[in-house]
Amino acid sequence: MNLFKKIYIVAQFFLISQYAFAQLDSLVVPIVYLHAHNDYEKIGRKPLFKALEAGATSVEIDLFPMRNGQLKIAHIPLFLFAKRNFEATYLKPLASHIKGTHNKLYTKDSVRLILMIDLKRNAAQGYASIRKLAMEYESLFTIWYPNQDSVKYGPVELLVSGHKPWKQLLFDSIRYMRIDGGLGQIGDTLYKVELAPRVSARYGSQFKWRGKGAMPAIESEKLKALVRAAHADGRQIRFWAMPNNLKVWQAMRDAGVDWLNVDKIRRLKRWHEAKS
Repeated sequence: MNLFKKIYIVAQFFLISQYAFAQLDSLVVPIVYLHAHNDYEKIGRKPLFKALEAGATSVEIDLFPMRNGQLKIAHIPLFLFAKRNFEATYLKPLASHIKGTHNKLYTKDSVRLILMIDLKRNAAQGYASIRKLAMEYESLFTIWYPNQDSVKYGPVELLVSGHKPWKQLLFDSIRYMRIDGGLGQIGDTLYKVELAPRVSARYGSQFKWRGKGAMPAIESEKLKALVRAAHADGRQIRFWAMPNNLKVWQAMRDAGVDWLNVDKIRRLKRWHEAKS
């Protein structure tokens, strides 16, 4: 092992040990529409627990499945050997915290944390690694039994985006995860809401408005139509890479958008509390 690799690993270990196992002092007051985008980038600011402190109920993590079964946290595949491990950074701290709060995360029993995993490559390999971990941490997770039309609820749900294991999950008799679909899944009779409860689209693919002035009427009507279609099909809707400003947030919520894709989570919390 060369010197650079050793130094990098030691530095990553220090950062993980300093921040990844930080705990919350109490149960979280949830903001049921707050999706924390790229939570893993908050190294030095307590990944996951910083999002929970802000009230997030959906948290996004980019993962690369490795040949050894590990899931590495990264947006691009550079120096993956030295990147943080999903289990150590998220699952172990979650399991420890929930054990101390009687299997709860939020002040509302009906609210569960959604870990949205953006698989950056190889859906089948990623599915196998996620499923193995989910079985090891089974008490954490909601589990679906499609053949029995039943669910065992846990404090956390897994939702897979990016490279999506449609085939594996479609024929899985025990589902430890579901899929973040696209707008094309609205009305789909194969990939139904039970498999893809949320649909997402890039904001810029649908809208040009960035929050200056009023939202153009034609875009406002399009937004409302997309929300109506998703809800009529029983699905929730999210727009990613959306502008992080108050006017856009308000327009999305007024139209009934279920999830606000947010980078500035503290700012959204202040905005939410001012409106409450």
